[in-house]
Amino acid sequence: MNGRAKRFLLAVAFIATAKNATAYRFEFFARHNGERVAHAEVCFFAADQPRDIYPRFFASADVRCLSADDVIDVPPGKWNYYVRSGSSLVSDHPAYVTHSGTPRRDAGYKAVNLELVAAATIDLSEWVRARQDGETIFVYADSKNDTLSTAFPLPPEGTTVVVPAGVPLTPVMMRSHHVTRVGSPMVLSPGETHAAPLPRVVHGFADVVFATTLVRTLAGRVEQYDMPPPVFRLRTAKGEIHEPLTSSTNAASLDLTLVVFRNVPVGPATLIVSGDDWESADELVYVTEPMTVLEDVALAPAGHLRLELSGVRSDTPTVSPRVAIFRCEGSGNQSGPCTPFVERELAGAPQRTSFDVGSLPAGAYELRLVNAPSRCWPVLIWPGRESKVVIAE
Repeated sequence: MNGRAKRFLLAVAFIATAKNATAYRFEFFARHNGERVAHAEVCFFAADQPRDIYPRFFASADVRCLSADDVIDVPPGKWNYYVRSGSSLVSDHPAYVTHSGTPRRDAGYKAVNLELVAAATIDLSEWVRARQDGETIFVYADSKNDTLSTAFPLPPEGTTVVVPAGVPLTPVMMRSHHVTRVGSPMVLSPGETHAAPLPRVVHGFADVVFATTLVRTLAGRVEQYDMPPPVFRLRTAKGEIHEPLTSSTNAASLDLTLVVFRNVPVGPATLIVSGDDWESADELVYVTEPMTVLEDVALAPAGHLRLELSGVRSDTPTVSPRVAIFRCEGSGNQSGPCTPFVERELAGAPQRTSFDVGSLPAGAYELRLVNAPSRCWPVLIWPGRESKVVIAE
């Protein structure tokens, strides 16, 4: 089936649901500065999976736009959508709806409010001229303090994309959920039209890209916590350090996010993830030209542990007590079996009574003195927080 036939079927899918009992009926209220925006339109494009950035945002560039003044019958499927008003306003948050096709009387209608922000326009004509059969073009919108990352597809017959102003924007070429080309980030002013250049391919160098996801923990969604993001670096075999083109602003922005390094020398390198509130990681990678796409990086938040001693003495005056830290399954009262995780020497005790044990992955733990293993002290480590345990004999 060719691309034109697929786009025709996408349009028919929306139109045919008007009298279909399995359709979900949505009314989209486009708003700006508290007022409803008349004559806005809602644009839909297919998504394959909601929890993987490539099939979520880059599965299809076939876009179907409908009037936001009407109640819309959304057909069965998984759909990304955004709202725009001409080239002046556009929504800047990722939006997603899924419909299995099963009729549900309790969910036959839903009103959705979407706030629109000032828009700009990216001209991707140079990218269109370089596009090969099977490739699609998107504009990836990076996260900010109050927004999550999202993407805007370039329709197959189009050359321009309406995008939010004031947001880091990066053109991306895709083929079968795989990045084949990535452009330079840009931040546009309201009303600006910018012609995005196609990046040059430099022999012996490559662009490196990977996606990040957040590991869900007992603390729930990490977006609840005001944590600084980790730091990403690529260290080459010669010791050169490469920084990503853009940097995240907060923990929430790390979910379904792309990290891009430009012009990294071909050969072995080490991807370094570090940060006080995150599990650190060093991963050996091999950079190949012109584009290297790494496996997704799962980011696990960490917390800090402080111990306070009360009446704890070592067996001998010259030996400091040691504490054994066990990691437990589950959390709180529902925690399960615990297995050894790490030991720490409490150097300077009993003269010292307070010890910063350092970062631990978020989760449930038990603490035991090595010379008194029959007693234990449970503790929960929360993302981006310090937990204190008083150990007393």
